[in-house]
Amino acid sequence: MKLRIIIRVSPVTSDVTLNAVCKVFKQLPCRMGGHREELDLSAGKLALKCSRCGWRSTGWALDTRPPLKMAG
Repeated sequence: MKLRIIIRVSPVTSDVTLNAVCKVFKQLPCRMGGHREELDLSAGKLALKCSRCGWRSTGWALDTRPPLKMAG
């Protein structure tokens, strides 16, 4: 009788799995009670950012041109 043993190596390392689990636990309060949103202004964009889990909206691009003067 022959016995074949097949060992498959997972492409996902334990570090990746541990990071994914940590991310889920970090986001748990926000998933249950909502994000704690703050305005974040960086790199010429205005976005919403959660102070608990780090979630960030896609944001809005800011116009850096000076405002137009109205003739009056």
